[in-house]
Amino acid sequence: MRVDELERMAKDIERGKTPVLKPEDTFNFACDMCGICCTNIDILLNPYDLIRLRRYLQCTTADLIRRNFVEVFPGGQSRVPLAMFTFRAIGDNLRVCPFLAHVADSSKLAERLAGREEPTLEDLEASRVPGKMACAIYPVRPGVCRSSPLGRVVSFYQDEDEERAWRDQKVILVSPCPDCRGMKADTSVTVTEWLERNGVLPYWQASRGHQQVSASMVEKGLRLPEEDSKLPAGAKAALTALWHIAAAILYDFDTVSAVVSKFPQNRQHEDFREDLALLTICQEMVRGLTEIAAVVCDQAEHGQDSPGGGS
Repeated sequence: MRVDELERMAKDIERGKTPVLKPEDTFNFACDMCGICCTNIDILLNPYDLIRLRRYLQCTTADLIRRNFVEVFPGGQSRVPLAMFTFRAIGDNLRVCPFLAHVADSSKLAERLAGREEPTLEDLEASRVPGKMACAIYPVRPGVCRSSPLGRVVSFYQDEDEERAWRDQKVILVSPCPDCRGMKADTSVTVTEWLERNGVLPYWQASRGHQQVSASMVEKGLRLPEEDSKLPAGAKAALTALWHIAAAILYDFDTVSAVVSKFPQNRQHEDFREDLALLTICQEMVRGLTEIAAVVCDQAEHGQDSPGGGS
């Protein structure tokens, strides 16, 4: 689903146009691995997705961005930093997730290898199972992928009450792609069963602080100014610089010395509590930036440009 469609869906939920599910509600779904849902969409990522992805791939957040797997950009309406997978363009009308892979028949592949350890591209092509695609990073697939076909819209809250969390978040059923065959399956499952089976809840827990920080950025004005912004030049420059710093802290934290020095082994081992601690430090750093942004915005509103603005 594209970012503009997500924004439109959030509005439909607020207007009561989209049914909201309860934990005990059931729905029918069984993925048939067609891979269509991994094309022509936007897979938004939060920092916890990147923590697990770069650990699984044994690389850094900078590697993910430099190798064009992940891109950071301003939200269309919010203008806060967002991150998503950089899809590969195939022709004019097809965009494909960089981690979507063909499924190979293991018995056919074994026959072709005949004692060789490494398969060639020809081996893989000959062993391909027609019509079947798979995720190459399935164990660490992002939260939005592992929850599908469930989606959610979150209200921001300050406490850790799980019961309140269910009340404040709105879980909905979203077809992964137009005319999805998986949605027509006979298999029935409850919302709670699906979330537990796919390991979604830790991702949702880890994303809370990020959601709150994003809301704070909007509230305090830490948003990337538009090119035609009427802000004074100094304020525009200051907010642009703050935005890029915040984006690096949130999505390229392996380049932030204060984070790396405190969690030097985070890329080598799985530790959910440490991951949460890492995220908390990043979020606190960005909250500090939002306070600076609020001062810049207040000065601009009262006709006081920031240093370097020429006023």
